[in-house]
Amino acid sequence: FKQKTAYEIYQCDWSSDVCSSDLTLLGKILRISPTEADGYKTPHDNPSRSEPGSSQEVWASGFSSPDSFAFSSPWTKLFVIDSRGDAGAIVSLVSAGGSPASSPTYTAPRGEALVGGVACSPCSLPSLHGQFVLADSSTGKVFSLFEISGKLARQEIASVSPGKITAIGLSEKGSLVVATDRGTLTEITEAGPSTTTSKP
Repeated sequence: FKQKTAYEIYQCDWSSDVCSSDLTLLGKILRISPTEADGYKTPHDNPSRSEPGSSQEVWASGFSSPDSFAFSSPWTKLFVIDSRGDAGAIVSLVSAGGSPASSPTYTAPRGEALVGGVACSPCSLPSLHGQFVLADSSTGKVFSLFEISGKLARQEIASVSPGKITAIGLSEKGSLVVATDRGTLTEITEAGPSTTTSKP
């Protein structure tokens, strides 16, 4: 087993030496602390550090193709969008050492193209504090997910048009900002959405 540098992990360099034996990092979320030298160290509280024979970088496992994630408040759980090809996508709220199978989840309807997301912590919209905000680029709908009774529930926030949503984030003021492929930026506040066109 050849230890990978932080840069190689960032570049998704999963070569055969990493995927061999029981030390594979595929399908897992890693938590590392980059060092000033060309490398990294593993945080002392990573759950896998106490498991003999396991990769100490592993924070959570059991994913197909995680492509977006954000920590919830108070930073103990992670919202993860896991793309599963023709089966669509699943959003999980996982704890350290957890997996989608043991966590609250939301299954996106077939055809829904998820974009995002961002955890509203802090956020200028009190009603969304601690929730995971994302969007469906195929319909322009912006919505949030939050945990209730061991499941992730969905709450509609706004619809953005024209164009397809390409990104969503938080402004310096803590309000939601949604970008589209038409060059528009929509700021979502308690008063509702306000759209402007970015200049080239």
